[in-house]
Amino acid sequence: MIPPFSTLLSLLGTFSALFALSFSCVPPQARGQSPVTIGTDGPADPATVGFNLNHIAIQISNITASRKFYGEVLGLRHIFTFEASEDFAVVYMGHAQGGRNGTGYQTGAEMARDQWNSEGLLELVWSSQNKHIDSAVFGMSHLGLVVPDIQAFQDRLLALKIPVEKKIGELPKKDFGLYFGLHGENPVLPPALKQPISGFVFVRDPDGYLIEVQVQQ
Repeated sequence: MIPPFSTLLSLLGTFSALFALSFSCVPPQARGQSPVTIGTDGPADPATVGFNLNHIAIQISNITASRKFYGEVLGLRHIFTFEASEDFAVVYMGHAQGGRNGTGYQTGAEMARDQWNSEGLLELVWSSQNKHIDSAVFGMSHLGLVVPDIQAFQDRLLALKIPVEKKIGELPKKDFGLYFGLHGENPVLPPALKQPISGFVFVRDPDGYLIEVQVQQ
C-alpha cells in the first residue's frame, strides 16, 4: 500500500532535517571547506575608540625563574618591579614598542614611561604563598585594559547593565586577593596595592575572568 502524499512529504521533510543535522556534525575539512572563518565585524563602537588591551597578568611562584624565562627565552624586557611588601610583588615585562622586538630598542625608563600606551605587556604577580602554581586550574590573574576616559567607561558599563565588580574609588573586594596569589581565611591585598587600585574599574567577562581597567596616563 502506498502511503498518502502528505505522509510522503512529512517523511521527506524529516529525512531532509536529519540529513542536514548529520552533515552539520561533519568537520569542515571532511566537507572540503576551510577550517578558518575570517571575521566580518564592522567598525567598533565609537565609544570604544582608544581602548587598548594593555597587559595580561599571570601568577608566578619564582620571580627569578620567570624573569629569566620570559627575558632570555622570549625576549621580553624588564620594565619595573613593584614590591608592595616582603611577601608580594608585581613585575612588568614587555617587548620594545619602538618596532618589532630588537629593531627599536628602548630603555626600561622609556618603556615604563610608555606603559599605558603599550600593548602586549606581561604582568607577573608573585606571592610568597604561591609555592606551586597549577596553571591548568588557577594561574590566570587578570586581563589589563587601558582606556582614555575611565569614568565614561564605567558609565557605559552601567548603561549596558553590566555588573561592575569594583567601581572608581571603591576598595577591592576581600576575595580579590585570590586573583593575586593570596590565600588563607583572609586573602586581603597589601595596603600599598589598595591605593593605586582604588582608581581602577574591575569587571568580569561572561566566564568570570577578571578584567582590570586603568586610565591612560
